[in-house]
Amino acid sequence: MSSSLRPALTSRRADSNPLPLQHLLHLSRLDPAIVAPLLDLSPDGYLISNAEQICLYGNRAAAEIFGREVSSLQGQPLSVLFPQQQSDSAQLFSLRAGRWSAIILRSNGEKREVECQQSVIESQGEWFTIIVVRDLTFQRQLERKAEVLAQFASTLVGAGSLEATLNALARSVVQATGVMACLVPLINGEPPLFRVVGSYGLPPGYAHGLVRLVQQGICLPTMQAYAERRTVVATGLRQALLADPHYEPVHPFLRASCWETIVCIPLIYGSECRGVFTVYCPPGPPPDESEIAFFSAIADQAAVAVENARLLQTAQEKAALEERQRLARELHDSVAQGLYGIVLGAQAARAALETDQRHAHESLDYVLSLARATHAEMRSLIFALHPEALESNGIVEALARRAAAIKALHQLDVETRLDPEPGLPLETKEALYRIAQEALYNVVKHARAHRCQLALYREAGTIVLEVGDDGLGFDTTATFPGHLGLHSMRERASQIGGVLEITSAPAQGTLVRVRLPLAT
Repeated sequence: MSSSLRPALTSRRADSNPLPLQHLLHLSRLDPAIVAPLLDLSPDGYLISNAEQICLYGNRAAAEIFGREVSSLQGQPLSVLFPQQQSDSAQLFSLRAGRWSAIILRSNGEKREVECQQSVIESQGEWFTIIVVRDLTFQRQLERKAEVLAQFASTLVGAGSLEATLNALARSVVQATGVMACLVPLINGEPPLFRVVGSYGLPPGYAHGLVRLVQQGICLPTMQAYAERRTVVATGLRQALLADPHYEPVHPFLRASCWETIVCIPLIYGSECRGVFTVYCPPGPPPDESEIAFFSAIADQAAVAVENARLLQTAQEKAALEERQRLARELHDSVAQGLYGIVLGAQAARAALETDQRHAHESLDYVLSLARATHAEMRSLIFALHPEALESNGIVEALARRAAAIKALHQLDVETRLDPEPGLPLETKEALYRIAQEALYNVVKHARAHRCQLALYREAGTIVLEVGDDGLGFDTTATFPGHLGLHSMRERASQIGGVLEITSAPAQGTLVRVRLPLAT
């Protein structure tokens, strides 16, 4: 019997289903001398227990999974081998077949994730349970690690704040890998500014204690990884720090923790180091090469997130500066000049009030008309400052107000063609409005035009915005100073998927046209 079964056992792949042993155990009558040599060839663990749930036998693979000697398995209750299953022991270890999962503790305290397949046999009037134990720890770790990378990669696409992104990353790493905590500080400047942006699993106040240590110039493995731009693995660190009075700010937190090793990986993007990805590992062997490679992959993704956040902040600051400059320019060129005209008109009316009442009335009429125009211009600017106004009132009303303000303040004949409100996203409407605003400003400031056309209409599956004038025109192939805003208009059109066209020639006026496919 042994010679006939041995080839089947030795040729079986590790990931196939365990061999049914009922016929073997029936024939052998549970004789370990016959069963053991065959089962020891299996990569899966085999436990055989009696009706009292006492282990009678375990093979070498089972001993390896549980971190015990083969002889120590015999006589052990199943509730000891599977301590986390005690609440369900009556159901799991009952005399019936089934499949279940468990987390076991090896003799050194290490956890293992196992899948168990249980079957029941009867021999000579006695009932026995066979439990086939398969160690899935490594497989599950790989699955969770892949899930962390996939989730974080998708998070980068629509990330919120950098803090939320890195906090979520730290939480996922702790939950997926079994490390005790994760910390992501950003470091820059000289002397270095140490700022914790993401963390999970650390006691409250620990991050602040690290900041104090950095401010005092205390050398930390985190700062070593940052300065040397290499991965630093510090083993037995917690006890060493507790014994050093220089680290007193974090001693209370170290006493409340049980980690012993930290891994610090610099966040490098291009030629710049932005911070350090740090994990705190439980007692036991330090992370191996594969685990450090995984942490390095996570650190690379975190570096991308940090760089994206930096670029976004730079772009937002640039956009805010440009918007402030545009607003200051328009306030100076329209509202400020209108108010100055009102002051001059009021002074003229006051001077002529007693000597020339007709002239005084004319001056007052001028002041009133200028005040109305300035008020319209102010309303237009205030409207433009609130994007929600575009959402509630629409771009058509915004453009109509802008045209009315220019007509009243600059005595420019503005013709409008505004179709019904298009169904566009708010950011698209705002971009179109800004383009029209810039083009109209150029008409007022540079074109010396008498008439202007403003249009927003639908044509052959596109939305078309047009601003034209009968002014001086210009050579579109020449280069001009940035005050014309042509570059800004092209950027805005490109960002919403549109195309900006500028048609002009000296003494022939200018036409600015944006075509936006409705599909965008």
